[in-house]
Amino acid sequence: MPVLTEELVFSVFAMVVAVIGLLVEHFKFQAGLQERIKALEVNTLDVKDTRKDIGEIKERLKANEVKMELFWGAIEKQVADILKHPTEKRMDDLLDKLTTKTITLKELEDLKEILKCNVEKKGKKSGEVLAAALLIGRVEQLLYDVTHAVPKTL
Repeated sequence: MPVLTEELVFSVFAMVVAVIGLLVEHFKFQAGLQERIKALEVNTLDVKDTRKDIGEIKERLKANEVKMELFWGAIEKQVADILKHPTEKRMDDLLDKLTTKTITLKELEDLKEILKCNVEKKGKKSGEVLAAALLIGRVEQLLYDVTHAVPKTL
């Protein structure tokens, strides 16, 4: 029968401690994996919610764009007609091009400057100032759409 020496007892004790250490590390690793899996599940849900929110925002943005186009479709020609004068041929031509959607980028920029000058000339109480201010906003919107590659026709 083998004799239990101090070295043998110490070796067995060291092996038991090592096995216990390995088991502890294994279970800590498993617990960490479980926490990571739970975190990933939560993040996945957050991503799905975020995608849903983005989809809703896109739909609302599209609806808003449609409403703005309907608004401008209803008033653009009438506002342009308010500003037409026989003495301002260049502005009249640009306003016609604006309402027929045949205006170029350079012409949009020219029209914007002409409208700004008109606002300064007319004074604060003229209905033409309001019409010019409205069209300045429209022209700026169109310029933004064109320069930022918003898929839309003039």
